[in-house]
Amino acid sequence: MPFYLITTEEISQHFRLHRGGRLTPTRRYCSICHPLPRNYRENLLIEVNPPFSRFWTWIATRYTAHRFNNFSIQTFEILADSLQ
Repeated sequence: MPFYLITTEEISQHFRLHRGGRLTPTRRYCSICHPLPRNYRENLLIEVNPPFSRFWTWIATRYTAHRFNNFSIQTFEILADSLQ
């Protein structure tokens, strides 16, 4: 099931498990499970990865996405590599 079909309660439960210090299965939407690399946190996105920056601008506008994590970046890179 795509993560955008997950209920708010399911997401809240996942974050409660993190706060409780209990290991949980990795979730694609989770910024704790998939934290951004240091260079993305310390620099502007457009300076670090212009192709992903363009992609994120498009997807955020088209699908009203609010944030991304390292899973988003890795998935984009796999897709970009497969198109070359």
